[in-house]
Amino acid sequence: MDRYRAALPIDAQDTQPLDMDELPTRKVRRVVAPMLPPREPLPASPASRQRSLAPRWSAISTITALVLLVLANLLIQLDRRAWDIRSDGYWSLQRVQQCEALGRAPDVLFLGSSRVVYGVNAHLLDSLVQQQTGERSLSCNAGMFGSTFEQDYYTFKRFLEDGYVPKVLVEDLREYNLNMNASETADNSGLAFAGTLPLADISDLSTLSMHYGSGAHRILASADFVAVKLIPMYGDRIGLYKAGCNGSHIGPCGADLPNAGALAIARYQQSDQHGWVALTGVSIATLTPAQVKVRAVELRQFEGGEVQRFAIGGRQPDFLARMIALAKAHGVKVALVVSPLHQSFFTLFDRSTDWPAILSYWNTFAQAHDVAFFDESRPAGFTDADWYDAEHLNAAGADKRAYLLAESVVEPMLAGFV
Repeated sequence: MDRYRAALPIDAQDTQPLDMDELPTRKVRRVVAPMLPPREPLPASPASRQRSLAPRWSAISTITALVLLVLANLLIQLDRRAWDIRSDGYWSLQRVQQCEALGRAPDVLFLGSSRVVYGVNAHLLDSLVQQQTGERSLSCNAGMFGSTFEQDYYTFKRFLEDGYVPKVLVEDLREYNLNMNASETADNSGLAFAGTLPLADISDLSTLSMHYGSGAHRILASADFVAVKLIPMYGDRIGLYKAGCNGSHIGPCGADLPNAGALAIARYQQSDQHGWVALTGVSIATLTPAQVKVRAVELRQFEGGEVQRFAIGGRQPDFLARMIALAKAHGVKVALVVSPLHQSFFTLFDRSTDWPAILSYWNTFAQAHDVAFFDESRPAGFTDADWYDAEHLNAAGADKRAYLLAESVVEPMLAGFV
């Protein structure tokens, strides 16, 4: 039993013999260890301090970068139109801006392809209208190289959205828009579609997406279009790049940016205040017999593919119909015009019946949509001296055409406006 007594605290040891039956009920005093004072923390090492500050500085840097990014986007958004124009290498917005810079909405707006760019001297046209009627009018040439009805529709819509509503819209009826057998159809024209994108809005995405195919590519292309419109720094990255390079083409500034091509841009830059580009010094009449033969080969090679195996179809007439409906909704009169063409142009068609069929289609289309139709394809009094090539008037031809437009198109169309 002594070993049990030894296990008890000293004050629990007494002289009474230990009864084993009482052992579980005996009170034993618990010994509590004394409380020690708290230990002072060890000083942090430089490395541990750096590790503890790293997340804090990372968060500050991230927030600062986000704030700067938002501010930069806000600053660009304040002058978004200017940056959009600077980013547009296809000159779609610049042609619109050129007309809007005239100070007010044009009375007569001309849209179409290069046949309009070269063939409509809008300033002379206004002078002729004033001479013949005494009324002052303002006309503008917003034609685009290689444009389609789709691109013209978005161009016209941009004028309306900007608040520049013309009295008369004159649309050039380029037959290329109809040929579903062209070597590259108007529906699939890469140049025209690229020129359309700067003009379109997010609300146009469902229509534009038909160009994006299907599947993942369609989703990614659609997302990119939305990002271009919603994020200024992303949408105007080309303009920002140009501003940073400030005209330099050295090193990183020598990138090949998407654009309409050097010749097209040079021609746009030569246009007068009203958008007309004059082709001077050259005509079919000045060509030598050898040059005539070369020109005939070039004509067949570069333009023949647009009218080969001609068959009317595709989506372009739908865009023309949409443009007419939009014009009527805003009280704009519409004139559909077939531009003058050189007699050699008609040799490009495979069948002699193609051109009459095209004119018949346009006439029926105009009647169905209740708009005016003017066929100037075979103008009287024009000679080889008036043509730059088979489908483009030179400066002399454009001046001559201005008289034709003033008398047969513009004056009758403006007659209802006081």
